[in-house]
Amino acid sequence: MVRDTDLDYMIKETQPWTDMMPDYHWQQARFREYHNTGKGAGVGANAPKLTDAEAADYTAQKYLAGTDGWNPVR
Repeated sequence: MVRDTDLDYMIKETQPWTDMMPDYHWQQARFREYHNTGKGAGVGANAPKLTDAEAADYTAQKYLAGTDGWNPVR
């Protein structure tokens, strides 16, 4: 997931991601965008988005806090 990022024009709307392997296309992966800006921020079917509710489950705190309660954004 790419979120809250200013993406430059070099990100192509028609092919924003790269295929992992010839038989595993990026559309089969779980790539998503959320609140990106800039000329490379995706629009349309080739830029799947997270909803606000989904994005709440994808935060630095939830990924990095672990069992010790570390706050990675403090």
